[in-house]
Formats: sequence, C-alpha cells, structure tokens
Amino acid sequence: MKAPPAGLAEEYSLALRDYFADGGEAALLRAYELGRQAQLEGLGVLELAALHQAALASVLRRRSDNAQIAHRAAEVFAESLAPFEMASRRFQEANALLCDRNEGLEHEIEAARREQRRKDEFVCQLGHEVRTLLASVLGALWTLESGRAGALGDEPQQLVAGAYRKSQRLVHLVNDALEKEKIESGAVRFALRPVELRPLLERAVAMSEPNASRHGVAVVIGNALSSGKLHVDCDRLLQALKTLVSNAVRFSPPGETIVVGSSRRGPAIRVAVTDHGPAVPQELRDRVFATFASSDPALAIEGAGRRRGLSTSRAIVERLGGRVGMDSGTEAGTTFYFDLPEWRGDALAGHDSGGPRA
Repeated sequence: MKAPPAGLAEEYSLALRDYFADGGEAALLRAYELGRQAQLEGLGVLELAALHQAALASVLRRRSDNAQIAHRAAEVFAESLAPFEMASRRFQEANALLCDRNEGLEHEIEAARREQRRKDEFVCQLGHEVRTLLASVLGALWTLESGRAGALGDEPQQLVAGAYRKSQRLVHLVNDALEKEKIESGAVRFALRPVELRPLLERAVAMSEPNASRHGVAVVIGNALSSGKLHVDCDRLLQALKTLVSNAVRFSPPGETIVVGSSRRGPAIRVAVTDHGPAVPQELRDRVFATFASSDPALAIEGAGRRRGLSTSRAIVERLGGRVGMDSGTEAGTTFYFDLPEWRGDALAGHDSGGPRA
C-alpha cells in the first residue's frame, strides 16, 4: 500500500479538525479537494482510509465528544471519497459504452464477413460460368480456325485467328483474376518451409527453356547468391517466378538473353528477371501489377500491357511477406523483381523490402 505524502496527511488532519470545530461547507469542500489531490498522487481508497484513520486518531486524543466527532468524521470521509466514487461511475459508464460499441462492431464485422462470403461465392460461380462460356467460344473458334468446319477465305481466316488469340487472352485474364481473389481471401493454403533459393532459380530456368527455345531466346542465371534461404511455399513462389520469366520470354526479341539473378538487399533477398524487350509504357508503370493493367482494351490485348499473371504473382509474393517491383528503361530493357525476407536459422532476418514490376 502506498504511503500518502506527508503534506497531504497534514492538510487532511487540519481539514478534519477545522470541520470538527466549526462545521460548514468550506471544510467539506476542502475535504473533496484533498480527495482529488489523493487521486492525482496515485492513492487508492484504502490509502485514503488509512490517512483518514490516522488523522481521526490524532483528533480523538484531544476530544471527549466522540459521538459528534464520529458523525462529522464520517461526513468528511464521505466527501473525500466523492472523487473516487465519481471516477468509478465514469469508469463504469465508459465501460458500458465500450461494451455497447464492441457489440456494435462485432455485428458489423459479422455482417462484413457474410458479405465477403457472398462475394466469394458470387465470384466463384461467375468464374465457373464465364470459363464454361469461354470454353465453348474457344472450341468453336478453334473448329473454324483449324478448317474442320470447312475452308475459310484469307480475310475470314485472319479474323477467326485474331478472335481465337484474344479469347485465349481473356481466359488468362479471368483465370488470373480468380486466382488472385482466392489467394487474397485466404482460400489458398500456403505450405511454408525453409527453401534454398539457388535450386529454385535453376528449376525455374530449366522449366522455361522449352518456351524460350520456341521464341528463339535464352534464359540463364546471372549474378546470383550461392546460398540463401527463404521461408516460403516452394510451388507458389516457383509459380510467381515462372510468370516473370515467361513474360520476359514473350517480350524479348529473338537472339536475346534473359537473366535471372538474386542479391541481398538488407534483411531481404531480391530475385530479379531482366529482359531486353520493349520498355513498359510510362502510363502503365504505376499499375502494371493490377489485375487489369490498362483501361484501354487495345493496349491490354495487343500492346505492351499484355503481361500475364502479374497480379497473381504480386498476390503470392505479398502473401509470403514480400513485395514486387519493376525497373524499366525509356525504350528497351525491363527488370521485374520481388524481395522476400531472408530465412536464417529459425527466424527471419527482418522485414520485407522492395518495389514494383510487371
């Protein structure tokens, strides 16, 4: 129990004696003020009671009219306790208000969860319906393009071929959007474990070689760490890395080399994919990782914005605690990268760091 300051004890004894001698509101007001002072000094009700008892004992030694003293002592003590009672009432009122607000927040959170579940169900159902329709459209276009429905003239053949390519692009966009939604909503489970980075880079390069050969480009590992671990879902991170490499392959001129590398950036490891294809247009750089990177359909389908799976790659990397980024030249050359916290022993080296790319 905290001892009251000597000055407070003396003032309380003086106020008590004054009230015994003369009574009156002034002395009771003084008792109330001393109660507030006791509160500010960090005293509790028990400390104030002890202070009152000590002051009363000193007065009783000098007086014989104990009945009147007991009555007035109770009045003084009740007045000195008033600030504590008011604080207690305010606390109870605040606590009741907080409980009401918490209950309201719980209802709002539950309503938001129900809305999110409805949204997820709608997106899932919509995705199923759209993919079913697109499969029918693609099948019909493939039948026409392949000539199985009869020979087409040159111009109709070109139109059908273009429609088929754009329908494939639309399938990719729908799949990317649905996959990103599932990852961000937590519907996709990540199996995290420490993974050595160098073998993962080698796997990504090896898996990209057939596609790179068809495009007449090479994919190699350049400057890369000889060792370094990440705490990730290996398959999901490989998916994100393969997306960056496949986009680099798609936009690299024949004969060029795509370089995959890694480096340390403070507590993080950066994995970068560099190509020598056309630069990302300036108007797309701030939103190149968005689900739909361009509001111009022609640019999104035919132009430099036609990069696939970048929004999904971003969702994967961010789910793993990292960030994605991009550096692009004025006319040619782009580096897409992601930064993830390095794994050291049983703890991460630190926070994620990094910046954007497509």
